[in-house]
Amino acid sequence: MTIDKELANFGVPSEGERYGFAQGVKIGNAIYVSGQTASGDDVPLGDMEAQMRSAYSKIARVLEQFGATLDNVVDEILFVADYMGAAMVAGKVRHEMYGGTPQVASTLIPVAPFAGEMLIEIKCIAYV
Repeated sequence: MTIDKELANFGVPSEGERYGFAQGVKIGNAIYVSGQTASGDDVPLGDMEAQMRSAYSKIARVLEQFGATLDNVVDEILFVADYMGAAMVAGKVRHEMYGGTPQVASTLIPVAPFAGEMLIEIKCIAYV
């Protein structure tokens, strides 16, 4: 059985031969967004709030490729290397990024430290 998939990508090397994945996959009305992390020189190392904001911004960029926004997110999982640090800033950042009280199922999961100074990875599911 073949599934009709639409893909979203940023054009970075890891999407191709280096690892091979899509930033987002749309099947029917469902959009599955791969885990997004902070990136770029403007994101301070070790700054949970800035890294969380950057990850949500990347999620928004993936969703935009499908004509969706963060308003379409129904479920999110935040994988964090610093649970208490994330808990202290998550409310502020999530309210900011969602434009008010988030209307989304959310799970915050502590994990072993990531490579380098990365503190958070967020994946989600959205519907259109």
